[in-house]
Amino acid sequence: MAHQSDDWRAILFRVRYERLTPGEKHFLRAMVELGPDPHRTGDIAEKLGLKVNAPTLSLTSFLQRSSVLVAA
Repeated sequence: MAHQSDDWRAILFRVRYERLTPGEKHFLRAMVELGPDPHRTGDIAEKLGLKVNAPTLSLTSFLQRSSVLVAA
């Protein structure tokens, strides 16, 4: 049986995901496809078929609205 706090986490992240713009969802999908390790913005841009500086606004917006941790 799932722990009750796990249920709340799933609901919280589902709500956050549903509030993302289509571009942010596309960006998130690219991050997931690259795997669990930290990735450079350029790697994500390449995965999306964009120029290296193109996803900057999406990344900024996405990070402000989500719980993604940024590796220093």
